[in-house]
Amino acid sequence: MSQAAKHRLVIAVAVGVGAWVWLVALPCLVAPDGSTGLSLLGASGGAVRAWATALAAAAPSLALALVVAATGHPANGVLCASASLCIAAARGGSIEGWWLRMEPGEGYLGLIGEVLMWQVILAMLIALIVVLRPKLRLGLAWLAVAVPDYDDRDSRLLHPHTWFATLASAAGAALLGWLLIPTGDVATSDTAQVIVGLIISFTLATLIAQLFLSQAGPYGMFFSPAILAIAVYAYVYFKFDNSAALLSAWQDVTLRTSQRLPGLAMALPIHYASAGVLGTALGIAWARTLMVSEDQAQDTSDPDIADARS
Repeated sequence: MSQAAKHRLVIAVAVGVGAWVWLVALPCLVAPDGSTGLSLLGASGGAVRAWATALAAAAPSLALALVVAATGHPANGVLCASASLCIAAARGGSIEGWWLRMEPGEGYLGLIGEVLMWQVILAMLIALIVVLRPKLRLGLAWLAVAVPDYDDRDSRLLHPHTWFATLASAAGAALLGWLLIPTGDVATSDTAQVIVGLIISFTLATLIAQLFLSQAGPYGMFFSPAILAIAVYAYVYFKFDNSAALLSAWQDVTLRTSQRLPGLAMALPIHYASAGVLGTALGIAWARTLMVSEDQAQDTSDPDIADARS
C-alpha cells in the first residue's frame, strides 16, 4: 500500500471513529424534551455536564486528528475533527427546536458564550498540533506523506497576513452565506441547507483569502467561523430589542429582507464549529494544492531551476 493510500485510510478511520464517539455522546447534549438544535447551554443535564461531555467526546477525535496532522498537512487534522463533529451536528437537527424552548433575545447572547466554548476545543487541537506534530511525524514516518508547502518551524500564527486572511475569510463567508441562506425563517432553518451553506461559504472564502494572502499560516484562519458567528449573534441581539420583534422577524415572511433574520443566524455554534471549520480546512487544502501546482509548473518552465535539479 502506498503512503498516500495509508494516509487516506488514517483520515477515514479518524473521521469514522470520531463521529461514532460524538454520536454516542449525543444523548447527553440534546434538550430535555428531545427537540432539535444542539446547544451546550440547553442540554438536558445542564451546561456544565454538557461541556464536560463535549470535552470527553472530543478527546478521541483530537487524538486521531493529531495523528492525521502529524502524517500529513496540519489542516487535514482539523478537517477530520470538524468532519466528525459535523455528523453529530447534522444528527442534532435544525435551530427550530432551540427557538421554541429558549428566550430568543437572551438566547443569542448566550450563543456568543457558547461559540467561545467550542473555540477552546479548537485551540486545544491547534496547540497539540503545534507542539507535538514534529516529534510525532518522526515516529510515524511509515505513515507520513510529503508536505512540500509546510514547515513546522514557521507556523506563521502571528504573521499579519494570517489575520488579514482570517478576517477576509469571515467577511467573504458572510457574503456567500447571505446569498446561500438569504433569510432566516422556518423555511430556511433546514439543517442540510445551513450546514451545506456554511461549508460552501467558508471553502470558497478561505480559498480566495489564502490564494491572495499566500503567506498566511493555516492556524489562525480556523477561527474565522467563530468571528462570523459572534458578529451575526451580536447583530441579532442588538437589532431586535425584544423577543416579540425577534419572533416576528423569524416567522413573518412578508417582512422586507432588512427586517428579517439573516440566514446565518439559523446556524448554532456547533454548526459554525463543525461545518464552518470544515469548510475552512477544505479551502486551505484546495488553495495549497493550487499553489504547489503553480510552483511546480514555474520550476519546470524555468531552465535554470530545471538544470539545477537535474
